[in-house]
Amino acid sequence: MSSLLAQDYAIAGTSATPSGGAGLFLRKGPKLYFCFVSETRQSATVSTEYCKPVE
Repeated sequence: MSSLLAQDYAIAGTSATPSGGAGLFLRKGPKLYFCFVSETRQSATVSTEYCKPVE
């Protein structure tokens, strides 16, 4: 996530997912993206699983 925020993405919203991860809505300019983030099994860090544009 820190690498995306360093690229001028801004957090526009959040959501909880039934699978236990978190959903983040990121905005960059006029575009909105949904990203799924979850804790890795090997460590306590949280990483981005994927990001997709919202249309």
